Amino acid sequence: MTTPIVKTPYAIDAWIESWDRQQELYVAEREQRFGVVVDTVAAIVGDNGIRILDLGCGPGALGTRMLDRMPTATYIGVDIDPVLLRLAEEVGGRYGDRFTLRAANLVSTGWADGLAPQSFDAIVSTTALHWLGAGALSEVFRTCRALLHDGGVFVNADNLRYAPTASRLQALSDRIEADHQQRAATEGAQTWTEWWDRARADDALGPLCVERDAIYPPRPVTDDGDAPPPLLDLYIGLLHDAGFAVVDTVWQRFDDRVLVALPQP
Repeated sequence: MTTPIVKTPYAIDAWIESWDRQQELYVAEREQRFGVVVDTVAAIVGDNGIRILDLGCGPGALGTRMLDRMPTATYIGVDIDPVLLRLAEEVGGRYGDRFTLRAANLVSTGWADGLAPQSFDAIVSTTALHWLGAGALSEVFRTCRALLHDGGVFVNADNLRYAPTASRLQALSDRIEADHQQRAATEGAQTWTEWWDRARADDALGPLCVERDAIYPPRPVTDDGDAPPPLLDLYIGLLHDAGFAVVDTVWQRFDDRVLVALPQP
């Protein structure tokens, strides 16, 4: 049995705030990117009573922003991380039954069990799917197409690399990102590793971190220890193969993109 977080608004708000600041070290225009995702969904499927599925929802950062903007929408977040799911559970409680969570591994074939075909208006994801290899990603996209109705939309916000033929643009993107991280670090921004080290030392989150370390899928890394962002061309090809008719970028900051896929032209 896991140890619950002490349910004071100060405790949970402090953890969410520190998560947001840590994420901003790696995503320079994170709030703007969130806004583009929300605006895209609202423009395509409206904001009245829609059903939203969030893949790799983490602590519910995108979900809370969507429900704040769309007061009659309902949201389901899917994640495998017990630490982030507990934070999401605490934050999502403020939205009642409009905010629900599923503890599931996206690389498992059963992650969408019980979700009805064509029952969602929007499926979204932010800074999450780069963990998946091409095979798992293909299956996830095919499942997403089955879960979306024909007028729905899939929106993914993540770093998606330029094609190898555009190596100079990728080098520029990498340099800009490194400069941003260096500036943020000098201003005291907490790194990913530092955030998780603090969580492991916390009385409430520490036991959940042990669970996380036991179940979390290994992350592919390069020689310098960083996970390589996947190629934009790979995502576009896999989405078309999964049955999406239209796939394109609607927002971009170097290789940080919001990619939209529509089932119908």
